[in-house]
Amino acid sequence: SGWVHETLTSERGPKRVCFAYIDFDFHDPIAYTLEYLDRHLSPRGRIVVDDYDFFSTGAKTAVDAFVEKQRGRYELVRPAEFAGAFCLLRRNA
Repeated sequence: SGWVHETLTSERGPKRVCFAYIDFDFHDPIAYTLEYLDRHLSPRGRIVVDDYDFFSTGAKTAVDAFVEKQRGRYELVRPAEFAGAFCLLRRNA
C-alpha cells in the first residue's frame, strides 16, 4: 500500500498488462499510471479510466494529454451517456 508512484514501479508492478481499470480521480496519479501502462500494455490492450470529465477535471486532463502525446497510438472511446462517466483507451497494434 502507499502512493501510486511508490508502489507501481517497474520492479514491483506487472511486466505485462492486457486490461487496466484506473479510478484515482486526480490528475497526477492517473498521468503516472497511464505512463506506466504505456510501457507494459499489450498490443490491442484496453484501459478504462473512471470519472472521465466527471467529478473533477483531473481525469480528463490527464487522459487527453496522454492521448495527444501518444499521437495515434491509442483510440479514446466514450460510452453512451447512460452508461456512466468513463472512457476507454484502446491501444493500437
